[in-house]
Amino acid sequence: MFTAMGSHARPILDRLDRFIASRRRAGLNIGDDDAEMRADEMLLAATIAARERIAG
Repeated sequence: MFTAMGSHARPILDRLDRFIASRRRAGLNIGDDDAEMRADEMLLAATIAARERIAG
């Protein structure tokens, strides 16, 4: 969604940076530690990719 906005989404870059730098990114409660770790890693990768697309 934000990536479709391109440079217009730049005001959220600071929030994406905080999310990326955070040790605990998302409070997932899947019930399986390995699944939670994989989900967190996928979310991190997606956030980094989105940040790169927004920043240009």
